[in-house]
Amino acid sequence: MEKEINAGEAKICIDKGAVILDVRTKEEYERGHIEGSKNIDIHDATFVEQVEKFDRSQSFVVYCASGARSLNAIQMMIDMGFGDVHSMSGGIADWKKEGMEVVV
Repeated sequence: MEKEINAGEAKICIDKGAVILDVRTKEEYERGHIEGSKNIDIHDATFVEQVEKFDRSQSFVVYCASGARSLNAIQMMIDMGFGDVHSMSGGIADWKKEGMEVVV
């Protein structure tokens, strides 16, 4: 499956049980995020260490503000042995533009 997916495709993956990973800063996350998402800032020194704890057999949807950091994050995850990882193109901005819910 394509590694970069749009907000609608991300919603389908999430509805099927994908882990939602928000790689923005804690401050960005607190201003609004996808319900159920886990927040690990890609620029945090412990990012790799925290991601290492996830089950590699799970499916992941990774997002940020616009899609750039999430692409970097999924490449790191692929390098770490994760197979089913997807970056949400357009980030949370497109998620909101599509009328999908965010929580604070």
